[in-house]
Amino acid sequence: MNIRKYLVRVLMAALIPASGMLSSCSLINEDLEECNQGVRLRFVYDYNMEFANAFPSQVDCLTLLIYDKDGNFVGSRTAAAPEISDENYRMNIDLPEGEYHFVAYGGMECDKSSFHFTDDASRSFPSKLENLEVAMNQDCITSPKGTELHKLFYGNLDVAVPADALDYTSATLYMMRDTNEIKVLLQQINGEPVDDSAFTYTITADNTLFNYKNDLVPVGSTTFYPWTRGEIEIGENQFGDPTSVASAQFALSRLTMTDNITLTINLNKDGREVVRIPLIKYLIALRNEEYAYMDKQEYLDRENYWDLIFLLDSNYRWVKVSIIVNGSPVRVNDIEFN
Repeated sequence: MNIRKYLVRVLMAALIPASGMLSSCSLINEDLEECNQGVRLRFVYDYNMEFANAFPSQVDCLTLLIYDKDGNFVGSRTAAAPEISDENYRMNIDLPEGEYHFVAYGGMECDKSSFHFTDDASRSFPSKLENLEVAMNQDCITSPKGTELHKLFYGNLDVAVPADALDYTSATLYMMRDTNEIKVLLQQINGEPVDDSAFTYTITADNTLFNYKNDLVPVGSTTFYPWTRGEIEIGENQFGDPTSVASAQFALSRLTMTDNITLTINLNKDGREVVRIPLIKYLIALRNEEYAYMDKQEYLDRENYWDLIFLLDSNYRWVKVSIIVNGSPVRVNDIEFN
């Protein structure tokens, strides 16, 4: 090493502690690889009834919004399948020292997305975290046939990047699913086939707008219709004749204990109500001993597929004896509505 290079290095070493402005990553060192500063983020979706990470298989596009500790917008990142379908996927985010709040959405940037950021018209994100909102697309609220929703996922995380970091700070952002499939079956107890066209199915709910905390923002009740319906053959009745049940499948966003969601089934020929129930209370009725430890809202958030079977008499009256939810019978008299 010549004398000039030696003197330069000595001078730089002397200036560093005095200035306090340079980290070890700022030094130009021919002998060391360049070090990175920021966050290496892993995404996990195990907030489900299987308690297993389904992020790689269920999330097909990803949007990450970054805010500082005061809620000011810093930047955004996006990624999509097949990149994020790898179990080893990590998102490297270059960030200076500081405290950050991450908000992640799955399903927002996909071609078939069913939700949008309310500021999306300008292709920008709110400058303040508190103004961040996500709404269901208007074309997903249709009549008389509903629309299948593209899956929506949400998660958030606070992360600090230390001043002396020599590499990315590793962190894990856990997500939950905000969309549900509800399937309703009508079956006659005498084994006769049920004509699907004889009924109108609706669900009323107020769950189309989310704030930055993933809480629902009241905007008024919306009427949802099945996105698919028809008849399903289930074999033969006691007389050896083929029989079927009527089927209707709904797509809804997040179900909460505070939303007054109502499922109604009407007979078309005279408008008579065949079924009218407070849906959330019936879904919670399934929370048997196996899940007794689980909070009611957690149960609603973890479970995303719901099957309900209503038994009808020969006059299409609901026989109020039992209801089957997700394969488990629940006696109506045992349901606690408090």
